[in-house]
Amino acid sequence: MRCIWCKKDDQAPSVEHIIPEALGCPDGFVLTGGTVCRACNNNLASLDRAVIDDFDVPAFLAGIPRKGGRPPAILNRGNVRATVGRRGPQMSFNMDRHPVRAHDGAALPPVGGSSRNIRASFERSGRVGTVSFSTEIGRNPKFVRGIVKIAVSATAYFLGSDTVLSPDFDGVRDFVRNGSGARQILMLMGEGTSYFNQVSPPFVSEAGGCGIGFRLAHMDFLVDMSPDCSLFPVWKAKALELYGETGWTYLPPERAGKSEPRKRSR
Repeated sequence: MRCIWCKKDDQAPSVEHIIPEALGCPDGFVLTGGTVCRACNNNLASLDRAVIDDFDVPAFLAGIPRKGGRPPAILNRGNVRATVGRRGPQMSFNMDRHPVRAHDGAALPPVGGSSRNIRASFERSGRVGTVSFSTEIGRNPKFVRGIVKIAVSATAYFLGSDTVLSPDFDGVRDFVRNGSGARQILMLMGEGTSYFNQVSPPFVSEAGGCGIGFRLAHMDFLVDMSPDCSLFPVWKAKALELYGETGWTYLPPERAGKSEPRKRSR
């Protein structure tokens, strides 16, 4: 077997979860038997981290365990901390200009200018309080590479590693490994509010280009893996025809000033 990323053989094999464990990878949805070598699995872990970071709030609210079965938690959001303890899931928001103590006693920095900080609002009606906030998805450039990594890995799972090892995948492979070239992904708000992950088998266009669609948390993604990126413009035009200018977006944006997609949580 050859690694689908470095294309080398005789490497130390590794088990790769196609969807990061911290987001709830379905049982058995993994690559084994030398499909991915240990070095590439470790080197590409930062791409998984970029995807996990952007879906940390939905994963916590859905009660998804972190890697290794550890309890759900949000620990790298600056002014926000979330853990699960004896009293169940709890979240602390610091909207002050000075540090405070979170629900578990940890120091919680003040809200600042970091994109990882969350600005929340609080409303009270009688004995019921509502905290509203929004989080950004896709600001980190590694996020797109992480989504494309899932797409290529899933293609190897459904169609076999030989398909992904072909020269047709060299461009998308280089994008994932090194960030080389230009690749865009289509992202749509998924139907319903339930948190789940689901990957459909890849498909091949009449021109021979390979694409795949999947859902993460509450979002649907379409990833063009064709050598000439010929599928994406067709999908983009179709999305505009079906949905207008709301409910979907693409990453990275083609022009300066296009806002990153946001998902509102409550």
